Amino acid sequence: MKVLQMFFCVILLCVTSVLVEAKSTTKGDETASKRNFAQFAAMTYHTTHRWPKKYVGYGCYCGLGGYGIPVDPIDECCKTHDACYKKVEDSGICSYSWAIYLTIYKRKGGAECSEDNEKCQMEVCKCDSVAAKCLGKYKDIFNEKYAGYDKKGKCDPSFTLS
Repeated sequence: MKVLQMFFCVILLCVTSVLVEAKSTTKGDETASKRNFAQFAAMTYHTTHRWPKKYVGYGCYCGLGGYGIPVDPIDECCKTHDACYKKVEDSGICSYSWAIYLTIYKRKGGAECSEDNEKCQMEVCKCDSVAAKCLGKYKDIFNEKYAGYDKKGKCDPSFTLS
């Protein structure tokens, strides 16, 4: 029971800290906004047993936006997650462009998607599930030197998702 209470406390604190820091940024004509990632954070905590906020700003891809060459396999997980979201958004299966950031989906277990999801929900859930499992696979190589990484100074903006 205490473990469950601690888990929910961690998730609540993580979500609260992300929402407090939430802000919009503009890069060229593209506007991005930090998404409410409570569900992704829960999946990530389940697979890594690490405070999900530790991944925000990790390397060139973890957190808001991403470009450059991934610094390690963890950063590659985040790049793949970004690409997955872009694929879902470009497919048009969600009713509006920002749906991928706002969709509430149903999970079963820690990082599994429920079959009860609608198509948009399922695709967003799959992106989060695959990324959380990837982060879990590489949880033991988390390198503090890539946390809070200087993306602008060290990541090559000419290398982006296509």
